[in-house]
Parts: sequence; C-alpha cells; structure tokens
Amino acid sequence: MKNSNRYVNREISWLRFNARVLQEAGDATVPLVERLRFLGIFSNNLDEFFKVRYASVRRLVQLSNAQKYTSFDGVPPGALLKEINETVKHLQHRYTAIYDELIEKLGKKNISIVDEKSVRPEQRSFLKHFFNDKIIPILNIISFSKHLPFPELRDSFLYLAITIYPENKQTRYALVEVPTDRLPRFIVLPRAGEQKYIMMLEDIIRLHLDSVFFIFPQAKIEAHAFKISRDAELSIDNDLHRSFVDKIARSLERQRKAEPVRLVYDSEMPKNTLKFFCRQMRIAEDVDSIIPSGRYQNKRDFMRFPNLGGKSQVYPKVKPLSTPGFSTAESMFEAIAKRDYLIQTPYQDFNDFVRWLREAAINPRVKKIQLTVYRVADDSRVLAALMNAARNGKAVSVVVELRARFDEAANVRWAEDLRKAGIRVVFGVPGLKVHAKLCYVEREGSPRHFALIGTGNFSESTADMYTDYFLFTADKTLSRELRQVFEFFALNYKPFQYEKLIVSPLHARHVIYRLIEREMENHKRGLPAFINLRMNNLVDRKLIDKLYQASRAGVPMRLIIRGICALRPGISGLSDSIEVISVVDKWLEHARVYWFADGGRDRIYISSADWMKRCMDFRVEVGCPIEDPDLRREIIDVFEIYWNDHSKARILDSGQRNRYRRLRGNHHRAQFDSYAYYRDKVERLRPAMR
Repeated sequence: MKNSNRYVNREISWLRFNARVLQEAGDATVPLVERLRFLGIFSNNLDEFFKVRYASVRRLVQLSNAQKYTSFDGVPPGALLKEINETVKHLQHRYTAIYDELIEKLGKKNISIVDEKSVRPEQRSFLKHFFNDKIIPILNIISFSKHLPFPELRDSFLYLAITIYPENKQTRYALVEVPTDRLPRFIVLPRAGEQKYIMMLEDIIRLHLDSVFFIFPQAKIEAHAFKISRDAELSIDNDLHRSFVDKIARSLERQRKAEPVRLVYDSEMPKNTLKFFCRQMRIAEDVDSIIPSGRYQNKRDFMRFPNLGGKSQVYPKVKPLSTPGFSTAESMFEAIAKRDYLIQTPYQDFNDFVRWLREAAINPRVKKIQLTVYRVADDSRVLAALMNAARNGKAVSVVVELRARFDEAANVRWAEDLRKAGIRVVFGVPGLKVHAKLCYVEREGSPRHFALIGTGNFSESTADMYTDYFLFTADKTLSRELRQVFEFFALNYKPFQYEKLIVSPLHARHVIYRLIEREMENHKRGLPAFINLRMNNLVDRKLIDKLYQASRAGVPMRLIIRGICALRPGISGLSDSIEVISVVDKWLEHARVYWFADGGRDRIYISSADWMKRCMDFRVEVGCPIEDPDLRREIIDVFEIYWNDHSKARILDSGQRNRYRRLRGNHHRAQFDSYAYYRDKVERLRPAMR
C-alpha cells in the first residue's frame, strides 16, 4: 500500500483540524459573538501554521535537491506546498462567506461595524478626541525616502500601506503601524438610541489620514492593510562560550528579521503600491505565499470581539467546581497523604494547585519544591508562590524551557525573575525540549514525598479554557521516580529505571509498544482487549503502524483526536477495527489519556505526550498510571461521555471529511455533559463532606 493511502499528511490533517474550528464559526447553534471569536481562533491558528509548518515545507522546496525529500506519506514538498495553498484558498473563501453572514446578523441585533465612510456625523467629535488623545501619541509613522533603509516589519503585526498622490508630482509611499498591541482593535462608539456601533482601530486612523499627512499637499490619499508572517524557526548557534539564555535572545533577534513566508494584503491595494512594498521587503511578487484578501487583516483579534448583545450572544460563564474532599481540606498535604486526587480543568478548579503551592511555601515542614515551566500566565500565581517559598527558606528549583514556541521571550524574563528571587533555575537538557508538567515537593515527616503530574501547562490563563488532567499523589514509587526525573535534568548522563512512569525519550516508545502488544496477546487468548486513546495529535508513523498491527490482530480501538491525525481508520485489512472522532467545542481539548483493557484490569495513563515523533524521541515527557479505582472510574466515565457526543464530535474517516456525528433525538454534548457529571458528583458527595 502506498504511504499516501496509509497515512494522512500531517500538514493537510492540521488544515482539516482548522476547518473544524471554522465549522464552529459557521454553526448556527453557537452564540453569535462566540462564532465571531471562532473566526479569530481560526485566523490565529492559520498564522501559526504559516510561521511554523508552511515555513518548514517552504525551506525544503528551496533546497537544490528538494526532490529527494518527501513527507512520510510520500508527498514531495513542491506538490505538498501546492496542495496547502489550494486548501487554504478554499478555507479563506469559506471564512469570508461566514464573516459576511455574521456581520449581517450583527446588524439585525442593532450592532453595526462602521468604517470611515459610514461613520455618523455626530460620532466624529468622539472619534476626533479619541484619535488625538489615544492614537496619535503612540502612532508609528514612516515616510520613505531613498536615504533611509526600509524598517524591519514585525511578524503578524497590522500595517497600513499609505499611497499619497500629490498634485502633479510623483506618488509617495508611507507606512503606519496600527497599535493593536497598546489599544483594543474594536472601539465601541456612543450609541444612537438602541443602535450600537463598533469601529476598527485602523478605520479610525483612515478617517484622520489628512491630519496625519498634512505636510504633504495631496490630491488623494489611500490606506490598505497588510501583514507579514515570518519563519518562526529558532536557529540556536553552537558557540560554547555563550550562555543558553544569550543564545535564545540572539536567536529571537534573528527570528525577528527572518524571511517573510507569507504576505496577506488588501486586494484593493494599487499594483504599484504592492510592487513598492514587495520590493522593499525583497519578496517576489509572483510567489504563492502573497495572498490577496479583504479590507481587514489580522482577524485573530476577533478572539476578543466585544459582546454588545447581552448574555444570549456568548456561552454562559461556568464556575470551576470544587474537588470533593480536597478543596475543603484544611491541609492539602494531609488530604493527599491519605489518597490520590485528580482534577480536570476547566470543569474543576485549577486554583487547588495554586493553593497547594501556597501551603507548601509557608509550611515549615516543607524543605524542597521542584517544578517544570513550559508556559505560564503573564501574572503567574504559580511562580509567585514559588518565589514566596524561596523567601521562606525553601530549596526551590525550576526547570524553565526556553524554547517553548512563541513564549521564548516570556520564559527568558521569568527565568531572570526566578533567579533574582533566589530560585535555582535549570534550562532543561541539551538537545531535548522539556515538555513534561511536573511538580515535586519534599517535607519532613511521613509521607515525605509528594508529586503532581499533569497533561497541561501550569497556567491560570489557559486552565479555564483547556481540558487537562492533574494528579496529586504521595505514592512512594511515583514520587521516587518523579524525583529521578528531576535528577535527570541535572545529571543527563546518569541512567534511570522507571517502574510506573512512562518517560520520554528514555523508554516511552518501548513501553507503549509493549502495552499495544499485550492487547494483541490478550485478544488472541480471548481476554478483554481494546485500546482507547484521547489526545491532541497522532502523527508518529511507528506508533501508527503498531496500531495498524493491533487492528489486523482484531483489537478494537476508539480514538478521540482533537487535532492532527495521520492514521487512516476503517481501511479494509489495515484499520478495520479503528474508529476516530474529533471534538471541537467551547473549550480546547488538551488532555492525553491512554486506556488499555489489560485483560479487564483497565490500565490507564495520563500524559503530557501526544503520539508524535518529537514527543517520543526529542522531548522530556512524562505519563503516569492512575491506580486509584475511583479515579480510574472517573476517567472511564468521562471518556465514555466524550465518545457518546452527538453534537460536536466529527468523524475522522480515512478522508477526514469532518462529518458531524449526529443522531436524530440524541443531543449529548461531551463538554457540557462532563461539567454536569462533575457537578452531580459534588452534589452526591456533599452530605459525606459535611
């Protein structure tokens, strides 16, 4: 069988995932403002795709021997680039149709988005004051001349290309940087009765162009939006005399000047203006990555579109639920000493973890705290608790991953703040990215060792949006093995053995192989055998081949894959016994769960690792077993709730056509039903908690 029939290309599968996000924007059952925000998520995803995945394929195409390189599904990079561009073009057409529909629906709700041509006369005074007070003091304006170099434009930033037509003189060009990093993109204007108005920040600038460029006598002046996306690949030099922080800082500076991989511009921009700016940026005008678009760029800002239509236009706010017996405990350490606890965000409260760290920071029995940092909130209460612990004399060490994509600069700043607070900062392992979500606490007394192992980041800003599991345990073996992982960060050369944890890159792949092979053997022996997986991405070819082998052996499999899925299910003789769905809804699915029947014993792991080559071979990832019967039951129940979704689940068939998995009269919705499951559990246990 050809590889193209055996696997789905990862880039194309990613675009199919983003198509599912776009489906949410087009779904009439989703509240109106939420639909606009899904347009923003789609745009933000596409920006990152071009900066990372598209840029990688493009680099292959530019190689002199590019024909030697193919993706694992056998597609040459040139053909793949063409397919990507065609797929993106189709998605953009669909995006435009949905956008126009939603703007029309806003109008029916008495909400108008006005521009410089449709603004009402009575609104001009407000806009003039807003422009003079808020915009002009921070507006970056560049008028070009032959004596000045062209500036380095910021990646994914919004610009207005200005064309000035003086009377009887040569056309002039200028550039305006729209300050969306310092002001909201959407400005709410004064109402007129029941009618509400919103104006885009760049349109307020357009309205006042004459006053901005008053020194140039003109017959006409025009402004057209554009943005560039730069290659986001970090290039880290091998200078042994430089610190790792310095290397990252230098790499970020090079990234800031990296080659543009995509230019999106207003299709109404005059050809001469487009030619001028492409020439200045050294971009060939005929390449596929120069994309004509509509009047507005950077629609990722729609993720923050204001709600002027009342509660019915957005999803109701959901308060995270308490964890029975845990969040009410006077001492969380004493609660964990008695049994394991598991929380799943955003259904349950991530602040339980923050509260545990705060208790550790002031508890005189606590002597040591260790934590991994991949992404954290801008105003992190997690790291604030660790700084407090250091001030209280605890031995605190933090493993900071400086190569967390798009968070590199933030992590460099956090590393410096942590060091100033007296915390020992470790920058991971040479050649490996530390993606594991771990916290280890050591105290005097018994039990002495405590561990937290999660599937997601220690970030308050994403905990209310991402579904993730976090296990709190004082299990002796798990705690000891977690301590070994932290030792590995300091002593990379030292070999470690793990009985319970699944640790990448040391032995995760081989452990997973054995777990799959055990299901094949159990099926052969007539014992209960199945494989159920819930994760973000399934891409690793060797693991996919192992699942194909298990399918040919008759092992049934149910896979819930949110994003990329390179496996083709339901192919006769290859994957007959594999079913795959994807759930895209209000919250972003981020939890990783591996569930094996194990002859009826239900062996279940949570993990930070998707089944991708980078996660198995080039990252430090950690998964752990869930051994408490009640917690295993909870994960099983929630998995079944997801599998029975008939509202937001899409079937990922071999062609990934994103068909909804709907049955007449069945309105099960996994995320809402999961919240109800945890809420009911709290209510059932409330009398016992009293």
